[in-house]
Amino acid sequence: MHNKVFIGGDFAKMQVFEGNRTYEGNPMKGGHLGYVHFFPIHPVVGIETGAIFSIYGIDPAATNGIADYTFADNMLMDISIPVTAKGTFMVREGVFLSGFLGPYIGVVRGRTGSIDYQGGDFYNGSLRPEEDEDAMYHQLDAGVTLGGSIRVKRIDFGLSYNIGLMDVNGDTYSEAKFEKRLMRLSVGFCF
Repeated sequence: MHNKVFIGGDFAKMQVFEGNRTYEGNPMKGGHLGYVHFFPIHPVVGIETGAIFSIYGIDPAATNGIADYTFADNMLMDISIPVTAKGTFMVREGVFLSGFLGPYIGVVRGRTGSIDYQGGDFYNGSLRPEEDEDAMYHQLDAGVTLGGSIRVKRIDFGLSYNIGLMDVNGDTYSEAKFEKRLMRLSVGFCF
């Protein structure tokens, strides 16, 4: 069984770097679906790659008052391609435990519902018409994914964590650096 289709929930937040300060945005939910193929190198080790489509909320707002603005109800859509080293071990007949680690690269598209500015120029509602929603985020993301799964016969339950290493802030509102952090829970079917 070297193929897997899966679906599940995402819990995303932004790690924000502004000058010498670091803070985290509020976690928000989303979902994903994907397909991966396993290329065996050894009976228990191989390379897994495929494509994962995700839609999840992002709130890069500071919860400690460092930033002078608040983003709310932002949605990111991305397609990521992981290339991970994966080890799989049989725990008992029909039950397998796996762990994986490796890089991913993705294409990001951003959309927003509302923005609240907490500075001098207070605005509440959707983006002003002259502002470009797509410019809010860079379109390229890359980082590291790590996680594990347990497979019972053909059903696979997985948990992974993506650590973004590229700045996805499009500099529309701030010079701060935004790096994505994404926890993913999934259930899949192996064939």
